[in-house]
Amino acid sequence: MKTSVAIATYNGQEFIKDQLISIFNQTITPDEIIISDDCSDDGTIQTIKSLVENSKIHVKVLKNTRRLGYALNFSRALTECSKDVIFLCDQDDYWYKNKVQYIVNYFKRNPDVKIITHDSQYANENLVSNGYTNIDIYKRKKKNVNNIMIGCCTAFKSEISPIVLPIPDNISHDVWIHTVGEMLRVKAVIEDVLLLRRRHHKAVTIKLKNKHVSIYQRIRSLSSYYNLENYSLEWKKYKILFNRIENFKPGSYDTVLKELKHLIISYEYRINSIQKSAFISQFFLIKGLFKGVYKPFYGFRSFLKDMLISIIK
Repeated sequence: MKTSVAIATYNGQEFIKDQLISIFNQTITPDEIIISDDCSDDGTIQTIKSLVENSKIHVKVLKNTRRLGYALNFSRALTECSKDVIFLCDQDDYWYKNKVQYIVNYFKRNPDVKIITHDSQYANENLVSNGYTNIDIYKRKKKNVNNIMIGCCTAFKSEISPIVLPIPDNISHDVWIHTVGEMLRVKAVIEDVLLLRRRHHKAVTIKLKNKHVSIYQRIRSLSSYYNLENYSLEWKKYKILFNRIENFKPGSYDTVLKELKHLIISYEYRINSIQKSAFISQFFLIKGLFKGVYKPFYGFRSFLKDMLISIIK
């Protein structure tokens, strides 16, 4: 299997060298590296050029003429990849030497798997591990490990690129790719650590919840996520996915399309119901509960969230 690495960069001069060196030092080196730079104004491009000058790996650097943002910048790099397996790569992490070999061998042993995500070790700016991994944190929070969605730990087979690419607007690239894998049931989660995930002052980090937040603040925080705008984005995501799968291999994914259609109709019902005045909205939400609208979600829990939104919207 031939391999591509897609890297999205933006003002990554401080850490891009370590990342590229870790890729150059793989036990099986990738066949191409595609780097899309989102108008960096530091020395990112110069650092990349000095590193790849004598590289035996084909490296293509794309320079955006305007800022695209993180997801679309990644989408541009991914679209340019031409090999059998495509690795997503952040600009500030560090790959273990066996990462490419491990993933390629896993794909070979498991031909039905099209998308893989693996575990990663958290590290500080100097790549010193803090002892925690992504999957450790998921398990401590009693979350389903199979739902993990981390772009820098992801690789997929280019045979599903017609479904995956391009990344839709306003949808995170990692969420989109893993949604494809989960709906098609072609995703595998590997609990082995294959990279150091650097946490630093420039990184986008997950904020820990404040245990002393008032009930009112928690309710407002909840409603800020579970709102019509996010529901509309979810509806759009599944609608686009339905159309792409339907056109990909007609007749091959009828069960998946049936599930997607149910999701789309359910989101439409929830959106239309919440938009009504409070009393009428609650009437339709209760009606939806008995009609099975919430079966594709979290059942009664999702119903309660919608009732809450209808009250405080």
